[in-house]
Amino acid sequence: MKRNKMILLALMLALTAVLAACTAQSSQDEDNTPTQTTEDGTQQTPEETVEDETVDEIEEPDADSSAEDETEEVSAPAAGTWRLYGSQETAYLVLDGQGHFEHYDAEGTLETKGTLVYEEDAGRYDMYDASGSVCGSFYLDTDVQLHMADNADAVYYLSLDGGESQPALRTTLTFTGLTSVESTQSADGYRYIDRTEDGLTTIYNLSFATDETDAEAVVAQAVTEAAGQEAQVVVVAERDSLTEQLGQSAWRFTCQSESGVWDGVLVLDEGRAYVYAFVTDADNAAAMAETFTAAFDGLSLS
Repeated sequence: MKRNKMILLALMLALTAVLAACTAQSSQDEDNTPTQTTEDGTQQTPEETVEDETVDEIEEPDADSSAEDETEEVSAPAAGTWRLYGSQETAYLVLDGQGHFEHYDAEGTLETKGTLVYEEDAGRYDMYDASGSVCGSFYLDTDVQLHMADNADAVYYLSLDGGESQPALRTTLTFTGLTSVESTQSADGYRYIDRTEDGLTTIYNLSFATDETDAEAVVAQAVTEAAGQEAQVVVVAERDSLTEQLGQSAWRFTCQSESGVWDGVLVLDEGRAYVYAFVTDADNAAAMAETFTAAFDGLSLS
């Protein structure tokens, strides 16, 4: 009996020791829990730190405002009549400013009509006819000038008065292989500059306002307007045949400048001058004299 009591006492002491050891380990684990020092000097466990941290909301960009910032304004062709070469007797486009077009031939016959679609990557306007096929394309050069995509020389100008375009000198003589150097038109006049295929001759066709009534002075002004040069040895001769042909006072003229020899026709009409001239070197001028005369004989002001 005494032996049994001793065994029971030993078991109770062992159990007490185990319980004490577990309690000590638990306390040690709590003491070893990692902590983090906050800005105010207090200690926090990771769990407490996470609870205390606040996450700022990320503001997403406004889709509408972003789209507005990235959108580039595209110039649309102005409504009105756009005439080939700015002439009254050539083909023309009628645009309504709302994406619709009509194309007429020189006789005023409607050739085609449809809608315009702007191709942003190419910077080009495509013309779709009623069947949905592309019947032409053009590039808008300025607010009053455009040219066809398949023919850079086919330049159309907006009629600034909303109706007929200003008169221009044109010749019936056709030159092939011309390179367009400049083609501009404004309310003050126009300037078309072309170079022949061999590069030896430059053709100037321009109009401008002038207060001069003396033909020599106007020719000098024309050379300055066209080439920014001084005209020398100016010779003018009024030609009755040209005056009758063009319906206004007309002169044949020659002069020299840094560019070469000028051979041309001057027309004066109520404060406006019209000039059609060839500029080349002296040798080529002599060789091309008959061709130049043929071009002048075919001139009209319309």
